[in-house]
Amino acid sequence: MIVVVRPPVEWINSAWWQWGAWQSEPNFERWFPVMLKSLQWHYKLNIVKERFPKVDLRVLPLKPTLLTDIAMLCGLEATAFASVGSVANSSLPAVVLRLYQAFPELRPGPHASGIDFSILRALNDHSTAFRRAPWVINRELIQQILTQTKTSSQALTAWMSEQDAADFKQDPRWWSSDAYQDREYEHPQMQVHSFDLAKYAKVITIAYRELHLQSLATTQEATPGSRPRES
Repeated sequence: MIVVVRPPVEWINSAWWQWGAWQSEPNFERWFPVMLKSLQWHYKLNIVKERFPKVDLRVLPLKPTLLTDIAMLCGLEATAFASVGSVANSSLPAVVLRLYQAFPELRPGPHASGIDFSILRALNDHSTAFRRAPWVINRELIQQILTQTKTSSQALTAWMSEQDAADFKQDPRWWSSDAYQDREYEHPQMQVHSFDLAKYAKVITIAYRELHLQSLATTQEATPGSRPRES
């Protein structure tokens, strides 16, 4: 069993944009304490080991060589997808996440993420340098996360290789708020209305429509005797 862990401060920020922001009544102040309890990963892995004692557990810190490391653990050859330069599971840029907030029908729930793939496709070849997801964890919350997860994080090294454990202990993102000094805090539910939103809304809408029509065409070709639907 391979478990990949990322620094809990970064995990919280990502989790907000993955699930919290798209709840029917999003409220960061109410959401945060609940998610903070989810960060005791060592405790949860202990439960796994108790219930499945024969499981060979390996914990890997999130890093650029992750896919290569997993391939090696599984006895597989490292492919192009496991190269250091490849990017898996790309995050949506800030303008898209704020667009979702401005127009909730685009992302009506935490698991209604189908449009994400169309958006990433639409923006993949765009020349603009998009800002990464907004940073919604202020300094006080950063310290709270680090304090409450320190013991659990330290215990994770029991399931790491010697080299991973050494690198893990030297990674300040797990232990120090100084690692996040360059992050500019934005309110989790700040509404942004700008030229960018209108501009990229058009690009995204066109791409989504094209992808949807391609999907329909593929389905119709695979169904003998089917006829195109009237628009």
